[in-house]
Amino acid sequence: MNLSPQYSIVVPVYNSEKTLAELCARIEETFTRINQSFEIILINDCSTDGSWGVIRELKDKYNQQLTAIHLRGNFGQHKALLCGFQYAKGAYIITIDDD
Repeated sequence: MNLSPQYSIVVPVYNSEKTLAELCARIEETFTRINQSFEIILINDCSTDGSWGVIRELKDKYNQQLTAIHLRGNFGQHKALLCGFQYAKGAYIITIDDD
């Protein structure tokens, strides 16, 4: 029995506290509609706003489907993506911006 999701959606996050909830809701809606399993991996690239707090709230809401990563410094989008790839369990990886 394979418990890994079909798709991993990797999202580098920087100062996006206002868009993250809607982004996760739309991802969930899309993959539910097409009946595919998924996970969301949010990598906070040391945001200076409340993004990390929002990510922690979303982790509570999406629990098993969301991985929350907080980088200790601002390393940039590409390194944040590479970090997220290390956690991806899906057969396919999709990258998407946080805005």
